[in-house]
Amino acid sequence: MKKRRLKRWVKVAITLLVLFTGFIVYMNLRNVTCLSNKDGLKIALVLLGWFWIVLGQILTLIILWEEN
Repeated sequence: MKKRRLKRWVKVAITLLVLFTGFIVYMNLRNVTCLSNKDGLKIALVLLGWFWIVLGQILTLIILWEEN
């Protein structure tokens, strides 16, 4: 099966979308962290959000911009 390559403008658009998503997650983490008081669900959301900000974005962009 032949792999298709994304055009440069599509990669730029996806990159901007990933960065915008990271900004939205960061802003929501700030609100959830202020309200957090040992609630298991809130702690899980905070950990998941930081995982996305620290690793998820970087790995997504590496896979997107990697040339084969």
